[in-house]
Amino acid sequence: MKTQLNRVATKAKLDTKEVFTSLAHLLTPMFLKETWQMMNKRGAPGIDKETTTAFAEQLEARVQELYEQLKTGRYKAPPVRRVEIPKDGGKTRLLGIPTVWKMRTTSAYG
Repeated sequence: MKTQLNRVATKAKLDTKEVFTSLAHLLTPMFLKETWQMMNKRGAPGIDKETTTAFAEQLEARVQELYEQLKTGRYKAPPVRRVEIPKDGGKTRLLGIPTVWKMRTTSAYG
């Protein structure tokens, strides 16, 4: 799968006016598992409070469920947990912590 994704990236770099109408065919279960292996698994849990360890215990089932939701148009990206990080001078910086998993969706419309 990396080869197909690399070809898309190369084409995008070479032709900045190229329009990609759909890359959904690249989102296969194998690709989703590959991206899981590349993720930083030491981050804090998101709003769902799920750890990467708990997710990994059910990786096959979760990948299949995510794939089915992507394929049928029912996937909805989960909200991101926002935390303000203190900085020098009393200022803060907003940090976004994504969820490991996602909230369940019941239809393509919400």
